[in-house]
Amino acid sequence: MTHYVLILGGGQGTRLNNITPKQFLELNGIPIIMHSAYAFLESDPECKIYIGLPTDYISEWYILTQKYNFNINHEVFEGGQKRLETVYLGIKRIMQENKCGLDDIISIHDGARPFIDSCFISDLISEAKIYGSAVPVLSLKNALIRYKMNSSLSNTKTINSINRRHYKTTQTPQIFKLDVIEKSYKNLYDLISKEGNNASILSSIFDDASVYENFKPPKGPRIHAVPGREYNIKITTPMDYYMAPYIFDFYKSMK
Repeated sequence: MTHYVLILGGGQGTRLNNITPKQFLELNGIPIIMHSAYAFLESDPECKIYIGLPTDYISEWYILTQKYNFNINHEVFEGGQKRLETVYLGIKRIMQENKCGLDDIISIHDGARPFIDSCFISDLISEAKIYGSAVPVLSLKNALIRYKMNSSLSNTKTINSINRRHYKTTQTPQIFKLDVIEKSYKNLYDLISKEGNNASILSSIFDDASVYENFKPPKGPRIHAVPGREYNIKITTPMDYYMAPYIFDFYKSMK
């Protein structure tokens, strides 16, 4: 069994309102994205790491690896316009460069989640080996409402309460059997190529678990949910980045 790791750093981080994409901002002395790579390497020293980057930052990445002495073995590939495209390109790159087996697994992780730890990764790997996948989830803390404008010609609104117990938030890394998630992504992009209407097809697809559930082969097992970690946040907003050093200290105290 080979463990492949896709670390997604292709986003531009527009919600952070920063010229530098969020995954390249420093946290505790190194770029955010590097924390994830170190965690995976600590969990599984034999894993094969692939990092997807924006086209404009591939040359910058090599400068950063020297500046921060980032000497771990990894491959870099050019990401797509959207997260799902970056994942698909990464999976295709892995399939092209390796002799992949049916027992191989793949971890797909957001490069802007720097607080993932090696113990949690190991737990997820163990679950994925048994159940075919492992997706970390958390219960919602806040109330939910469904908010909808009644018509474009009216200011009236419809607000419906939603039972939050029926919903979970997902985190990464999400781990899958490589052959099943590869077929799932291929089915998705074959449909996009055939139908041509990306917006309608992607309206219910938000992460790898949703690609898996909607496009997996008929005999593919259902998603196996695993309790997530509250500190495993994604750096998305300026407030997230402001709070990151404090979360980092808390996260380190838990290890």
